[in-house]
Amino acid sequence: MDHARRRRRPGENHRDAAIRELHEETGQVISDPGEVVFTEDFEVPWDAADHTHGHAEFYVVHLPHFEIVDDDWTDDEKVDILESRWWSLAELESTDEHIEPAQLVDRLKGILA
Repeated sequence: MDHARRRRRPGENHRDAAIRELHEETGQVISDPGEVVFTEDFEVPWDAADHTHGHAEFYVVHLPHFEIVDDDWTDDEKVDILESRWWSLAELESTDEHIEPAQLVDRLKGILA
């Protein structure tokens, strides 16, 4: 499972990167993602990566229903992303799929309670 979590561009803060990534990866345009609900610092295990550590900030954005638009996906994303869909909390709780970050489901339960 992947979500809108990529690298910030030079001079871009996490908030602006979240707004840009949401648009690039879903087609949705927002002006404010709200407050950060949790953060994660992690090691990057990929041998070909140009960095060894990462930092992610997560937001909860309430949106009307919409279809994911892939117009702004990179060539790599168009090859790497095999399927896109929304997940309910119940689906996330019961899936055998690998989910990152590992604590996502527990964090969402606390945030959405």
